[in-house]
Amino acid sequence: MLNYTRISKYYRGMDGVRLAADLYLPQIKEKVPAIMYAGRGTRRERFEEMKGVLQKLLENGYALVLPDLRGIGASFGRNDGFHSRTEAKDLKILMEEMAGEPWCSGSFGMLGGSNNGFIQDLTAAERPAPLRAVIPCDCHPDFYYQDYPNGASRHIEFIHGAPPEPAGTPVDADTDKTLLEEAQKDHVTNLGFLGQYFPNMHRDTVNPKFGCAPQRDISIWERMDSIRYSDIKYYKNGAWYDPGAAGAVYAYKVFDGKLLIGPWRHCEMYHCNDKPSDLPNSAFPWEEEYVRFFDYALKGIENGCFTEPPVRYYTRGEERGREWKYAADLPLDSQVVSSLYLSQEKSGTIDSCYDGSLLECEDQNPSVIKYRMDRDIRLYGPMGTLDRRIEGGFFEESRKCLTFTTAVFEKPVEITGIPTLELDVTSECRDGLFLAVLEEVYPDGSTCFLTEGAIRASHAKYGRHRAYMSMGLPYHPGLSDDLAKLDSQTPLHLDFTLEALSQLVQAKSRLRLSVFCAEKMYQQPECIGDKNPVIGLHTGGSVLKLPVIAANVTEFQGTLSVEGMSGPGMLYVFKRAVYVYLGEKWHRYPCTQVYPLDKETIIYKTKNFDVIKKTAGSQVTVTAHGMAEFKLCASMPERKKFAAGRPWLHPHRHWYNKTSVRDIDFQDQWVATVPVEKCQEGFPDAGPYNTMDLMLNLKLPEKGKAPYPCIVGIHGHGGDYDCFERLTGRILDEGYAMAAVDYRATPPNRWPGLMYDVKGAIRFLKAHAAEYGIDMERIGIMGGSCGGHLSAFIAATNGEPDTEGDIGGNTSYNSRIKAAAIYFPWTDALGFGEDIFHQYPGQIERVMNSDGPFAPPGYMFDYSGEGKGLASLKAHMNEPEYQDILQRAIDISPVSHVTENSAPSVIVHGIYECGIQIPMNQSVRFFEKLTQKGVKALLLCNNEGFFGEDPEIQKAVADFMKNRV
Repeated sequence: MLNYTRISKYYRGMDGVRLAADLYLPQIKEKVPAIMYAGRGTRRERFEEMKGVLQKLLENGYALVLPDLRGIGASFGRNDGFHSRTEAKDLKILMEEMAGEPWCSGSFGMLGGSNNGFIQDLTAAERPAPLRAVIPCDCHPDFYYQDYPNGASRHIEFIHGAPPEPAGTPVDADTDKTLLEEAQKDHVTNLGFLGQYFPNMHRDTVNPKFGCAPQRDISIWERMDSIRYSDIKYYKNGAWYDPGAAGAVYAYKVFDGKLLIGPWRHCEMYHCNDKPSDLPNSAFPWEEEYVRFFDYALKGIENGCFTEPPVRYYTRGEERGREWKYAADLPLDSQVVSSLYLSQEKSGTIDSCYDGSLLECEDQNPSVIKYRMDRDIRLYGPMGTLDRRIEGGFFEESRKCLTFTTAVFEKPVEITGIPTLELDVTSECRDGLFLAVLEEVYPDGSTCFLTEGAIRASHAKYGRHRAYMSMGLPYHPGLSDDLAKLDSQTPLHLDFTLEALSQLVQAKSRLRLSVFCAEKMYQQPECIGDKNPVIGLHTGGSVLKLPVIAANVTEFQGTLSVEGMSGPGMLYVFKRAVYVYLGEKWHRYPCTQVYPLDKETIIYKTKNFDVIKKTAGSQVTVTAHGMAEFKLCASMPERKKFAAGRPWLHPHRHWYNKTSVRDIDFQDQWVATVPVEKCQEGFPDAGPYNTMDLMLNLKLPEKGKAPYPCIVGIHGHGGDYDCFERLTGRILDEGYAMAAVDYRATPPNRWPGLMYDVKGAIRFLKAHAAEYGIDMERIGIMGGSCGGHLSAFIAATNGEPDTEGDIGGNTSYNSRIKAAAIYFPWTDALGFGEDIFHQYPGQIERVMNSDGPFAPPGYMFDYSGEGKGLASLKAHMNEPEYQDILQRAIDISPVSHVTENSAPSVIVHGIYECGIQIPMNQSVRFFEKLTQKGVKALLLCNNEGFFGEDPEIQKAVADFMKNRV
């Protein structure tokens, strides 16, 4: 082992408080980076608990910094409980001071789990200049969810009071312990380990002990951008049986970086190599991995850490030797959100309070199942949710529950991701808990616990959070002034997540869902008191949605030749990127797009080469030619396919009104997968996606006969391809097919990607016209707001080859249309602010919504942020160095592209105080330009109501499109 020197001394924190810290300095001449390990335990205790990896880091040329947090050990000050932003600010000051000391290279990393992980997130959010890398383990970025999932209170009451206060160790200069004793006098006011929290808190509940709402004011959950847009490398470690398993996924999605998630309990990863496990191959060389990560992030050593696939996860039940898998992102590429409907039909597999079934089709005879709350149910053991690996299953306790069991699966089912459960419920009380456990039922009737979830009914209202949106999941903010109520007559719809998992359910097994309303660890809402209310579960709208992984092959082995390198290697093919392991090195090739060539063939396009993946029966072959040469084969695994499934879970979008269209003839048609840009800091980001599957839905009319003319709907900002546009019902009644397409939103994406997306969808429809029964020569478009801008641009260019792009292939077709219905579009970027000023005199804030530095138009043509935007451009538009920027602003404006070949257009706008802030003159400008070029146009405007809702306008729009498409 390399020799080192340990120095112990005081540093000053943010308010001058004295903080004790141990420095472990390797005895080498050059300056070295430092690893800080900070948390609630005393510094010497923490060194012993992580001694193995800390010594390995010392041996590899890293200094170590182990401080006592304020109010802990030999540090002065008061400790305010589990974690605090004050501690993070202290650590920032320590880092910035130590970075300037003679031994330090100026770079810091952090590691640790649980409380030691939370403090990393909090410190990273302060953006210390020296901090370059963190490895937080088993700490949910939303601590509220970890203790109160969807508002269900499971405050850790089995920890009776604060843990004993350790004596601590004096610093080197404190030989008589005078300073240590003085410091510990400050500690008598410490709040206690979990003193920040108490049962049945809402997210915004203020703790009167220190006058703030800890779930909002301390947690990073509502200020995740501070890490997302920092330069800190983030490596999230998680465990499937930790209470923050889903939190590991959310952290990875928002912060990007890397994710490792294994089959462990809370912080069990740190001991996975020390003791045998009944789960095969559950050990992982995490200590070596930590050194490798820090070598890359702090020393700049190119070791493949960020050119290998970023996600590594363990699937329980998988074939021995194949449990550990790579992925480029989550959700996994072949995820199919598969629905199992709760039914009154008896399964005959268990003698429970009610023995129902989980069916693959909707229950045709919905009923109300009554259940009286049973308080004598126990799920967790002595460690509570810190040990979610429920040994022996839940079988005996499930007898006290409502149970719903599937038929026997004839093929294996892989579930990897975050399930959701929707329940329609009534109750005698206005609030209540609803809990669920999912198990695998083996052929002999024994069970294996898979996952669980809970919700407090009053927290049923939806909200928005980018982490949940990135996974397509329902989110509940749980604010005290926005609560729902149960009653005994009208069902309340609950839609909530279960914990994340990765499990291969074996052939001949079943799944069982147990639903109940009390558990020993959970605290009941205050209104329940000592009552055991009767609840009603309505089967008609109750459904379990599982992230099922369809049969797919992403890993190939054999001889490869890539960019001059040849030999045996591994190939991993994902929608996000193609990865090659060759010559003991990783190589990453990001995909520019992925799309289906036909039903058996997928093209993965990179800047360096294309990979062609072809499936024939159970054989999958990948080939490449040119800069890469290989032909590799693998066998497709057997997997069950469910009757009801979608590639993406579409949560309730309370912010977007969408037409209810049922019985879609062609649903979830895959056009292409495209990369999504990282949003610029300061702009609203719909969700931190790395890729986006461009899909379309197509509804055929009930009258007439094929081939049908077709109107393509382009949704506005915040919608998706489930959002059929206005007039859909009327258009279908006229004998027209209606399609709904998708595109990358701005922000975070910039022009011209979103335009290429929609044009690619139109070409896709034309290429599949015979299959879908539509007339490729009779295509029209319709869209509003952002969809109106795209509709205007597509109408203006109308198949112009230079504006087609190649998204989705099908380049032998074009996007030419017969007519367009364009609702409240913006059409002239340079005139946008002027038009707002004239429509809303003196309202400068509205002008800034178009011309300001953080307005969407400037973002779209990549001139946004402080000192930029349309106002800045117009102030400098005659200066030579701004001409390229000016041209980009002109290029995104539909008025700049109108020619005599543009499509006839009906434009709908008006003047009315509503959410649409696009001034009417933007439509006038486009109408005038079409008129100048001799293109037929109709401009329809209304006031005293939302634009286009007047029946006269609706009829005129429908007649215009019917007469031209």
